[in-house]
This record gives sequence, structure tokens and C-alpha cells, in this order.
Amino acid sequence: MSFQAIDCNNCSTLGSQLGVTLVPLASGRVGFLLSNVGSESLNATGVYFDDAANVLADLFDVTDFSGVDFAEGGKPKNVKSGNKIDFVAEFLANAAKPTKENGVEHGQNVQINFTLASGKNINDVIAALDSGDLRIGINAKKGYLSESGFVPEPSTLMLLAFGGLAAAWAARRT
Repeated sequence: MSFQAIDCNNCSTLGSQLGVTLVPLASGRVGFLLSNVGSESLNATGVYFDDAANVLADLFDVTDFSGVDFAEGGKPKNVKSGNKIDFVAEFLANAAKPTKENGVEHGQNVQINFTLASGKNINDVIAALDSGDLRIGINAKKGYLSESGFVPEPSTLMLLAFGGLAAAWAARRT
């Protein structure tokens, strides 16, 4: 998933170096792995989730990778310029102070982990991302917003395909 700057004129394409990968976890859980893959100076200091689809129930954990220190909550409470696009953060995680030293710099990652809402699964999360009913915002110099039209990573597609095959096999055996 890629990101576009929310509110700026003649913006650089820094948002294209940010990416989120959907990570299937144990049953009823999913992670969002934020990666900063570019070489430009860009420090992601906050990750925000606007869940109009109600597919996420609880942010239960933040997984920090080398050089990163994030925790649930913090300030600011919304993505920069989010109010201009009706973005309301229901879940958020921010870098510990000093944010410049603990944010996601190029080559670094952080994973935000959720329990899914009752009756929801990874397919519901993908559909919500695709429709824009689940939006992800990133604070990194400016505010960045996930683009709709989510395309699952190949590993997610493989897991979904194996799940479908297993369900078909189980149904056939009964």
C-alpha cells in the first residue's frame, strides 16, 4: 500500500517511500507493517487508523524493530491535516520522545497489531482498505494518507488461497 501527501502544493513524492504490508497473525488478529523504504530523509513518527468499516476491535500490541520505539496512543491525536479530509483516528501509535530518534527512518519498520472485530476476518480488512472505509494515516513531516485500491502482498494472497483450498477440501470431505 502506498501513501499520498494530504495537504500540500508541489509536494515531493516522499510518500511513495512509505509502505504498509498487511500481516496475517493468529486467528482473529492482523498486523500492519509500516516500512520506510526510501533513501530520502523522512521520519514517520505516528501511525493512525480511521476505521469506518468497524473491522478493527483493539490495538493490542506494537512491535518495534531495530532503532524504533513506538507505543499505542500519544500525541498528536490525529494525522496532520486529517481534519481537512474528515479523517478521524480511532486507533493510533506514536514514536516515543524524542520522536526524531525513535521514529521510522529509511530502512526501518514498525508493526501495529490488532484484534479483529467479532465476525471479521482478513478478507474484510482487505475489502475495507480497498474501498477506503479503513484508512491509514502517517505523520512524517506532513500528513500522508493510504490510497484506496489495496492490492495484497503476494504472501497475503498465498495465505488467502491456501485458506480457501483448505475450506474447499474440508467441505468436500463432509
